[in-house]
Formats: sequence, C-alpha cells, structure tokens
Amino acid sequence: METRAANAVYDAATDSYTVYTSTQGVAGFRARVSAFLKHDPAKIHMITRDVGGGFGMKNFVYAEQLLVP
Repeated sequence: METRAANAVYDAATDSYTVYTSTQGVAGFRARVSAFLKHDPAKIHMITRDVGGGFGMKNFVYAEQLLVP
C-alpha cells in the first residue's frame, strides 16, 4: 500500500519551498499549502512521483502534510 508521506525543502535564497508528496490534486494541494503558510503559491513547487491508485485518498490534504514545509 502507498503511504501518505511528505518531504519538503525550503530555499532561503529564493524564499521558496519544494514539497514532495503523493497526490492526484497538485494544484489544490499547492493552494492549501500556500494558504496554510501564508506564502505566495508561485514560490511553492510541488513534486509528485508515480502515484498509485488513490481510491479517493490522494485527493485530500492531511494535517501532517501541511506541517512538513
């Protein structure tokens, strides 16, 4: 089973975040992270690798994923 994992890197030089997570809703996820951090969405870069079947789970943003960045 695919887990709900996330990792993030902050780049102080560009004041931007790169967030790695498995999601099928990248734009919505970035919008939620942006709102949570009160940060420009253009400076939040989302990376998703091969995402398996979501069965509904990969369309949501979970609290622990917001806390990572």
